[in-house]
Amino acid sequence: MLKIENSILKSKYNNLLKFFEGKIVVVAFSGGIDSTIVAEIAHRSAKRMVALTADSITVLPGEVDKAKDLAKKQGWEHKIVFINELEDNNFARNPTNRCYYCKAGLSKELNKLFKEIDADIIVEGTNFTEVTGEHRPGLQALKENEIKSPLLEEEFSKDEIRELASILDLPNYDKPSLACLSSRFPYGVEITPDKLKRVGLAERYIIDTYKINSLRVRDHEGLARIEISPNERSKILSISIFDDLNEKLKSLGFTYVSIDCRGYKSGSLNEMITISEL
Repeated sequence: MLKIENSILKSKYNNLLKFFEGKIVVVAFSGGIDSTIVAEIAHRSAKRMVALTADSITVLPGEVDKAKDLAKKQGWEHKIVFINELEDNNFARNPTNRCYYCKAGLSKELNKLFKEIDADIIVEGTNFTEVTGEHRPGLQALKENEIKSPLLEEEFSKDEIRELASILDLPNYDKPSLACLSSRFPYGVEITPDKLKRVGLAERYIIDTYKINSLRVRDHEGLARIEISPNERSKILSISIFDDLNEKLKSLGFTYVSIDCRGYKSGSLNEMITISEL
């Protein structure tokens, strides 16, 4: 019997168990903690749960393999499908509602699986904390495709999700939030395979070499702006590391390499959006 001392969290968990009970469920599973929680609870309660992971050049290198390993460890039924978002020019030109087109493309693949297994429902992992004051055009595409967001509907905060994941003994309970690599470019700057590749390789190098948990490499048309979580900035404060980052990122195709003194801030490029563009 699962022991949850927090009564509010216990109630939300039980509500999700009831929500999935007896259903055939498709879960959009990215490998992040939010979709992991959704998949795990559905796996425990649903008649059948199939997790679908989208492999893409917009995904940080190595993350799909981690998702595959996690699904195997948890004993889930898991499928991987390749999606090339850049085939849609609406996405590639990088408008302020770019995420709408990304989620619309993902929704098509989820609906294919939905029909294939005769499922009752499709769900994904957006949580309540994410939508508070944030620019989230992708939610509209999910709604149009009748894809449910149970964590959002139950008003799960990020802290509650991590607490529950720890109780459920999920191995990625403290995994930092990740985002599509296309979010590294200012709106209006065209996204190309080469740009995505250099950003992805730059982030993977910094994460693996300097054991950084949360960072983004923003690409300002060839200028790399490295954002590292405020409490981790000290990890790279040395002349030798500066020299290494400069050499490595230039070898990947960046012209200039800089470090953002403020540190990592989720959605920092959204600060450039005016009200009229929303």
